Amino acid sequence: MLRGLQDDVEDGRFLPSGISVLELGRKWLSEHVEVNLKPGAAANYRGTFYRHVAPTLGAVRLDDCRPQMIRSLLGKKRAQGLSEETVAALRSWPTAALFDDTTRACLGFAEQFVIDPSGIGADDRTRLRAAVGFPRLVGLAQAVAAFDGFARFRVVLGIGPDADGSSEDVTVVDVGEPDDADGDGADADVDPGDPARGFSAAQPSLFASFERLYGVLWSGGVVDHPSKEVARLRNARVTGCKFCRNVRFARARRDGLTEDLVDLVTDGYEATVLTDAHKAVIALTDVFLGHPRGGPDGATRDGMLAHYGSQGTVELTAGLALFMGFSKIAVALGAFPDDFPTTVIPTPGETPAG
Repeated sequence: MLRGLQDDVEDGRFLPSGISVLELGRKWLSEHVEVNLKPGAAANYRGTFYRHVAPTLGAVRLDDCRPQMIRSLLGKKRAQGLSEETVAALRSWPTAALFDDTTRACLGFAEQFVIDPSGIGADDRTRLRAAVGFPRLVGLAQAVAAFDGFARFRVVLGIGPDADGSSEDVTVVDVGEPDDADGDGADADVDPGDPARGFSAAQPSLFASFERLYGVLWSGGVVDHPSKEVARLRNARVTGCKFCRNVRFARARRDGLTEDLVDLVTDGYEATVLTDAHKAVIALTDVFLGHPRGGPDGATRDGMLAHYGSQGTVELTAGLALFMGFSKIAVALGAFPDDFPTTVIPTPGETPAG
């Protein structure tokens, strides 16, 4: 309604004279919103009008309404950021009147990404790319991957006062200003013939940061490479990332994780000759991917602590956040070929010999 009023004022179209914005809003709600929309959606519109528009512009006569007044109100609302009303509306995002079609498409993508990225099809990607541009589609996938992965990390490890879901307190934190370097070219076509390079080129700064963190995880820490590789490959088999499933990191191969052992990282692993340590890693991975809220059971927790200690358990859980995030991005964006031969590649962060 407010944007429509702004358009009418700026374009000089006829508006009823002698009435106020409040009167116009009431007329619009009764003759349009309540007639054409479902009760829940109508209630959202009504609440938004009386909370945000009426207190500021309600008394202004339409004859006196100026474009800058409406632009000022819209600017102030945008500056206030994500309101608690918007957060509450996320629970019913498919029908909530606060969200436009593009926002709903982004929310649908995010929800499917978390549940099962393989459910995001080519048509879904095409529609969303047309709406927001390829770089922002890639940035959305990266953001959801980070939120999903490290929310699971906290829950599985029981980190934070709300780890058991009992806290209802809201905490606002400062995450700094976004880097505009990768976001301004939202409509640029940076998707070359190689899809994998396409999505890394779309958000180069973000992917450079990811690669640095990934390199530290693989080439630092206290956990041996075969154990990290077992977690990564179990994740790949569950998320369905064919690239992650068919790639082997060279250091883990050199340190004894043969292809015969990799073949055992599958359902029924409990009865195989895999070590107890690797069985504990697989059990932790399954909890992380499938039912993080409950956390690992006592046997899995004890096994992880016995074989890797608290430092190693945290390191492997952080690794799972990264493994899952990368594989889900690849699946959601359709970034890699359907299948290719098993390929050994250099370990991230490892300095080549010579």
